[in-house]
Amino acid sequence: MSTQLGSENFPVIRCIGIGKTYSSTTEAVQNVDLTVNHGEILVLLGPSGCGKTTLLRMIAGFEEPTRGSLSIGGQLVSIPGKFVKPEHRKVGMVFQDYALFPHISVGKNIQFGVDNANNPDGHVQKIIDLVGLNHLLHRKPNELSGGEQQRTALARALAPRPTVMLFDEPLSNLDATLRVSIRAEIKEILKQAEVTTIFVTHDKEEAMFLADRIAIMHDGNIEQIDTPEQIYNKPANRFVAEFMDPASFLDISIEDEHTLATEIGKIHITEPIDTAEKQLQLLVRGNNVYLSPQPETAVIDSVSFKGSHYSYAIKLASGQTIEYLSPDNVLKVGQFVSLGINDTLPIHLYENEKYAYTHSVSKAFAGKPQP
Repeated sequence: MSTQLGSENFPVIRCIGIGKTYSSTTEAVQNVDLTVNHGEILVLLGPSGCGKTTLLRMIAGFEEPTRGSLSIGGQLVSIPGKFVKPEHRKVGMVFQDYALFPHISVGKNIQFGVDNANNPDGHVQKIIDLVGLNHLLHRKPNELSGGEQQRTALARALAPRPTVMLFDEPLSNLDATLRVSIRAEIKEILKQAEVTTIFVTHDKEEAMFLADRIAIMHDGNIEQIDTPEQIYNKPANRFVAEFMDPASFLDISIEDEHTLATEIGKIHITEPIDTAEKQLQLLVRGNNVYLSPQPETAVIDSVSFKGSHYSYAIKLASGQTIEYLSPDNVLKVGQFVSLGINDTLPIHLYENEKYAYTHSVSKAFAGKPQP
């Protein structure tokens, strides 16, 4: 079942150089270029104050951009001198507090604003069936659980056949267990409805689960747009890497075209690298280092139990700290250890804190700690 208006041949949402300035010193969003395709779930992810909610509100029509152009479903809705109001944008919005009408039933909440032209062939009933609310239509919102209120808000937004659905951190008021189950329901419903979606969150796990693509925002800019796998495994720069998970960057010296030297040992790579002088760094996360027998030049600074594993903060001789993950609690604070680079995963090299290369580690040195 599709609630989608527009064509699969062009982006449902297209932002070109869109920006929002509140004063001469406050740029909430800076010249953002963004496209969202038919049926895609795009997640805007970033820390508080990064501009993700302002960008969402400009797409919804609740904020007027200072500059740039915005199209929804092929219709130009915002350029300097032209601004289409929210009610004429065919946008469905689910807010953090759901914004349900408390004095009317679930059924009337869902049907609010839907006329007969938008309900051919029992479209509203199909939405109700999709979100599983048939047995609750007579109840008032205050008689529902948090998850049921969330599904009611989603059904009400889907009922008028929006071109795009927008979510502004709708799960932040739910407890952790309910968030996991509700986000799974939301993703299934959105995919079945084939509706184009932008979802705002600051929760990295939530973004990784929901998104077809993630847009990482920082200081009003989009730092990277890519699949969850690429965002995590090949971050575009240091900010993205450190925002997604604990990450360290080790300086590299190039000994020859196949040999890189770092503070925790040498790395032998399968493909040659340009030996010209470069300022390269190696991205290190807890899953791509291992304990090496010698020499023991690093020390365990702290240990944290994460449920499925232990996270060790290991301080190197230089004073830099990197993370090491283990399923076992075998190391103690103050214990001296040595580390090496795991050769079962590709390594990612950065130049001036921006992604530069990916290389495979030579299997010829598997399990052999390097001096």
